[in-house]
Amino acid sequence: DLDRAKSDLDRVEKILEDRSAEAGAALAEMRQTIDQLTSDNQQLSQQLEQEKQIRQARLAEIQGTYNQLVDKLESEIKRGEITISELKGKLTVNVVDQILFDSGKAELKPAGIEVLQRIGNILNAAAEKEIQVEGHTDNVPISPRLQEKFASNWELSTARATTVLHFLQDKVGISGDRLSAVGYGEYRPIASNDDAAGRRQNRRIQIVLVDQR
Repeated sequence: DLDRAKSDLDRVEKILEDRSAEAGAALAEMRQTIDQLTSDNQQLSQQLEQEKQIRQARLAEIQGTYNQLVDKLESEIKRGEITISELKGKLTVNVVDQILFDSGKAELKPAGIEVLQRIGNILNAAAEKEIQVEGHTDNVPISPRLQEKFASNWELSTARATTVLHFLQDKVGISGDRLSAVGYGEYRPIASNDDAAGRRQNRRIQIVLVDQR
């Protein structure tokens, strides 16, 4: 009986030793996992802080550009010819077409050249931003006498956007890899086309400043 009891005791001690070793290994693994998670959390916190600082710097740059544009285009803004908006880091300069172009044409007027030069000089300084030029029209169809040159409002809006793009590249000196142009025709109105005032607002060039991809 004594021998059997000693044997049972030895077996129990061996089991306890094995389990203690397993528990120790499990605890060591848990400590390692916790240390790794702590390290990962610190790295994520650093990345978040860096991204926050970058975002704040971008917003500050956009705000600075916005302030410059408002200052340089004060008279046009007061007359309602230009509006400037900033939303979630995207800056939009909205220019009614009558400043830039004569009716049915895609060649810049002298007054339009002067305004675009002022706008372009400020946008050129925002070197980390892309510039999208958008052409828009009202819903009045192209007159028959102009259809040989512009088959529809699509072509007119695209031609005007491209004209502005070339001016920003050729005269202002903005790099072509920062520029793009698109014509939306009558399909993205910002006002009703049922009256002259609304149609006037819809005939516009929008210059949009966005983060580079």
